[in-house]
Amino acid sequence: MSLLIAPERVLPTLNADGTRNRIRPRLYDGRLLRARRLAAWALMALFIGLPFARMDGKPVMLLDVAERRFLLFGGTFLATDGVLLMLLMLSIFVTVVLTTAVVGRAWCGWACPQTVYMEFLFRPLERLFEGPREAQLRIDRQGLSGRRLAKNVVYLGLAFGLANVFLSYFVGTDALRRWVFDAPAQHWTGFSVVMVTTGLVFFDFAYFREQMCTVICPYARIQSVLLDPRSLVIGYDERRGEPRSKGKASWTASRSRRA
Repeated sequence: MSLLIAPERVLPTLNADGTRNRIRPRLYDGRLLRARRLAAWALMALFIGLPFARMDGKPVMLLDVAERRFLLFGGTFLATDGVLLMLLMLSIFVTVVLTTAVVGRAWCGWACPQTVYMEFLFRPLERLFEGPREAQLRIDRQGLSGRRLAKNVVYLGLAFGLANVFLSYFVGTDALRRWVFDAPAQHWTGFSVVMVTTGLVFFDFAYFREQMCTVICPYARIQSVLLDPRSLVIGYDERRGEPRSKGKASWTASRSRRA
């Protein structure tokens, strides 16, 4: 039985023959990248620091599912306040939809946790261990190396730390601090949550990566119906970009033709 070969690339992460195409982007610095980096650092600091913050002696955010009690910025909400939670989720959804319609993929590029941690935490560490894009491609061809192994060890440590922060949103930092020094057998539920979350985070950022956006993310699936003719989108200007070269001669010639 012959294989069906697509005439062109179907997904950026998929080759025409169905094999995985690993994306190794080259870093291009600029004003917008620096602004995105600052925004990403602020969001990561917010995620890590929020469980430790206190307001009137209570956690700023605690989602105590076991006790059906949710603390949000000084207010206490019970399970009977589900209507308020529904309104909050609806407000977030409408805000994301309006943002997409007005300024395009602002959520994906600036605030999505997948983008924030992948592009501004895990990829910088990858460049630190493996070098720029060309060096990473060489390691891909050669197979597993000591640099990549060391990188994955650091990734695993980061995944474990993020998993503990994630758990602290549901049990509180005081309980988490006690659990860290107790035997895992005394807190099997919390220990299992941390281990599973660690594995998922490591799998995502070490292997799955961009496929999370192209294959799994529901927001990416419905994004096309959220745009209108005036929405900002990222596109490729063939007149400006072709023929491709390292210099600016083709770009200058393209500008002169359009003028």
